[in-house]
Amino acid sequence: MKILIISTVELSKNGIASSIMSYYRAILKQRNYEIDFLYTGFIDESLKDEILNNEGQIFCFGNRKRRPLHYISLLRNLAINKKYDYIWVHGNSSSMAFEEFSLRNLDSKIIVQAHSVLTNYSFLNKILRRYFLNHFDLGLAVSKEAGTFLFKNNQFQILPNGLPPKNYYFSQNSRLTYRNMYNISSETKLIIQLATYTPMKNHKFSLELSQALKNKGENFKLLCFGYTPFGDLKKELEIEIKEKRLENSVTLFDSIDDIKGILSATDGVIIPSIGESFGIVALESQAAGVPVVVSSEHFIPELKVSPFIEYLPLEIEKWVKWIEKLKIKENHNSKIGEKAIIQAGLDDDTIANYFIKLIENMGNMKNI
Repeated sequence: MKILIISTVELSKNGIASSIMSYYRAILKQRNYEIDFLYTGFIDESLKDEILNNEGQIFCFGNRKRRPLHYISLLRNLAINKKYDYIWVHGNSSSMAFEEFSLRNLDSKIIVQAHSVLTNYSFLNKILRRYFLNHFDLGLAVSKEAGTFLFKNNQFQILPNGLPPKNYYFSQNSRLTYRNMYNISSETKLIIQLATYTPMKNHKFSLELSQALKNKGENFKLLCFGYTPFGDLKKELEIEIKEKRLENSVTLFDSIDDIKGILSATDGVIIPSIGESFGIVALESQAAGVPVVVSSEHFIPELKVSPFIEYLPLEIEKWVKWIEKLKIKENHNSKIGEKAIIQAGLDDDTIANYFIKLIENMGNMKNI
């Protein structure tokens, strides 16, 4: 079986890339498929090395929106030469019509997957929608909300983000290491936010929350980790931190690779996003047995799979009370989180198996 995975966004430290790589790893555990990648703009070196080590090929044809005809031509030639059985396109808008048009009248089955409830290209999304909706073989979405946003009233299957629960087991060594690294005392509540620095992730709310906690005399530290995909939002937030005199309470960092380690170190996770199609960090937190609070207006109810998650409206005082009630514990019960995720069918093995069945059924129909 030969599959080409296409990411219409950078393969970097962002949510879509994390989702794609989670599917990829889980599928390879179960099947010896030949899987190649086509990405746009940038690829993280660690992801590049991982794909190459698995004997996959990696392609980049430049900016698909700035030079669409160039991109379409190169993709079509690649598909013809490599004879992929399935081409799996990941994105958040109807611009995936570019890939569909490239692959018209070829034998490769086209799978498109929705990852978001928002797009930065609303006009392009609108004008390409009709073509997009009529030229794929299988529509997937990480959640009902993401699917409804992209596919409207058309049929699609939900393929949620999953994770390997054992990768999030609590580590006492990591807890001590990271708390020492960031000078977090045993009496200080460590709160973290794992999110790209974009307006949708609502870091400004986190700063307001930190200001309120500081005014109440709460002994806490907020560490934010994330990738900056565009603009200068991280720098703007750092300026606001100085203006609010929060330098001793809030620190912003770039992305962190050791998610398990930082989750072991923290006492709570905050996710005040104003738009989420799924929310993988909330699932990771529960897998680790770490308390996590999310915005009730913007997170899907299906993420509530354990007692570790709480949904709250975006009202500062309610989030302040949640943190005030938070306990500093020397360890987290990851076993409870693992059991909850497996029971909910959100472990990576279950989700990969579901995807494999979907495409093998498509293959069987093709051969009838």
